[in-house]
Amino acid sequence: MSAQPYTVAAAVAAELVAQFAGEMTVTSKALPGATLAELASPLATVVPRTVEPTQVSRALVTKDVVIEIGIQQHLDDTDTDTQVAALAALAEAVLDHLWRLPLPTLPAAQFLAAELNPICDTDLLRSMRVYCGIVRVTYRV
Repeated sequence: MSAQPYTVAAAVAAELVAQFAGEMTVTSKALPGATLAELASPLATVVPRTVEPTQVSRALVTKDVVIEIGIQQHLDDTDTDTQVAALAALAEAVLDHLWRLPLPTLPAAQFLAAELNPICDTDLLRSMRVYCGIVRVTYRV
């Protein structure tokens, strides 16, 4: 049986593939990473990040699973501000889409919270011309 964090990550990745086909490539990985060539177009990498168990009763434990979705693209040498704004809008669209969304492939998962932080990793942008925004979504399973 798959570990719950990876099951939740797979369900989130499946939802993003269904919603954002044609806008970005979606992968689910235990160890994220991509070459600059792979970042020529937007790439979303879905990674399970943390699990926090909570004892609800003597017999019941729930787990809050945090999934991170890194949205990345290597920018060309044209207008950086315009490219960053478009990619930040895509990251925000991912956040908006997942907000309170039940996962069709994992209906037992209950949405708890989501955030977009950072909107843009300025160190990575400055050093490698790569946009990276991180959407964090928490589900209770």
